[in-house]
Amino acid sequence: GQLIQKSDPVYREASTFRAHFFAPVKHIFGMPVDTFWANIFTIVCMGGFLYFTLYFDLFRKIIEGISSLASLLKK
Repeated sequence: GQLIQKSDPVYREASTFRAHFFAPVKHIFGMPVDTFWANIFTIVCMGGFLYFTLYFDLFRKIIEGISSLASLLKK
């Protein structure tokens, strides 16, 4: 009962943050944000998270915690 645009997805407006790849804007907290700045924000947040995990050596601590938990469960 409705038309769905299949060609020229660049011109289609997205209604949520999970927009299609070519969306001109993405909606974050209800505000339209240019896709370029939304992508830059995502990259910076991911980089900050990875820096934090590497600085505090969280990956090693998580793996050691899982292995100690597994050894406790074996007993």
